[in-house]
Amino acid sequence: MQPGAWISVTAVVLAGAACADRALELERGAGSTPGTDASADERHDAAEGEPDAAERCVPVPWTTTTVDAHINRGAGSSIAVDPAGSVHISYAGADGVRYAHGGGGAAWTTRMVEPNGFQPPGWPTSLVLDPSGGVHIAYSVPGKPSDHPATDSSAWLRYAFGDGVGGWTTETIDPLGGDGSLVIDSGGRLHVAYVRFSGWSLQYASRSAGGAWVASSLLDTDLDRHPAVALDGTGAVHVVYTSGLQTIIYLRRDPNGTGTSAAVDAARSEGGALAVDAAGGVHLGYQSAQGIGYARRDPTGTWAITTVDPDPILVSGGYSLAVDPEGGVHMSYVVIPERALRYAHRDPGGAWTTTTIEAAVVNLWGTSLAVDPQGGVHISYAANGGLRYAYSRRCVP
Repeated sequence: MQPGAWISVTAVVLAGAACADRALELERGAGSTPGTDASADERHDAAEGEPDAAERCVPVPWTTTTVDAHINRGAGSSIAVDPAGSVHISYAGADGVRYAHGGGGAAWTTRMVEPNGFQPPGWPTSLVLDPSGGVHIAYSVPGKPSDHPATDSSAWLRYAFGDGVGGWTTETIDPLGGDGSLVIDSGGRLHVAYVRFSGWSLQYASRSAGGAWVASSLLDTDLDRHPAVALDGTGAVHVVYTSGLQTIIYLRRDPNGTGTSAAVDAARSEGGALAVDAAGGVHLGYQSAQGIGYARRDPTGTWAITTVDPDPILVSGGYSLAVDPEGGVHMSYVVIPERALRYAHRDPGGAWTTTTIEAAVVNLWGTSLAVDPQGGVHISYAANGGLRYAYSRRCVP
């Protein structure tokens, strides 16, 4: 293998008995209960002042609140939680890309990142935080036919940096790109996987702090879309995306440019929410022919696949996944025609449990999920024309 090469794995679900033969060994786990609207100030008060983790963890049922009630805002949201428990959300609106900050007992504030018109529906923003509190956002903005007369592209992949309080510094990553997924490594280097609409090729770009974006092509195939990127503790870069054949493809590049690969199986699948745990295990949530699928690749390269929720009627791109410090896996996703926001959880070695957070929601679109060190689960999503936020905490005995 040549240095710098990417290795690909086709990752989709197994059907019928074959799926059962290769599914994870599961035991029954604990669930949660639906909640009601509540202010962000009410969620953490009961846990303050307790002497240790086991005693201070007070379960909190699902509570929901509206962050931005303005019509035509909330699509493409991305959520992160800082060490102090404050919540940061990027999202798109009819007037541009926006940022919200609050939670953890603080009121929500919103501000404009870049006024650019409506971000194309279904394209995400992607937000990460650095250790100094800096906020980094990748997003797409619409272009004009005259911007790219020789291509089929009408979007720009953009990047914004700020402290969440003052102004924003913005720049273009790729004038032919969009649909980006952003992460930051321990050294402050940014990594983004995205689609280049000139030929619909999958691209990867990185930038050191204060440096320039350096881009390279991962794959030049037709209609690659919905990429997601994650890093592991060794610095390896992991990417998943949906191919033109509606098959999820997994790519990995080690720091030295080499790696290993293994075929998982092939079936109809789409999307992909990606996370890597502390042990190097890769976790993938996606839409399969059987419903919401989940695949885990252990550090040896072996995949285990199961179905989280058998309801197959889902919104493309409307799912998110995170792994908590104990190895529990959390997913949020949208179910149609119930117009429901659902949450699924699995403890290590346990079974999946699912909870409906909201149902019969108007204009429900997309979700983004983050887990804080205290076990709190935070979800952002578009509903009723605006940006909504849901919070819960479950305590592991």
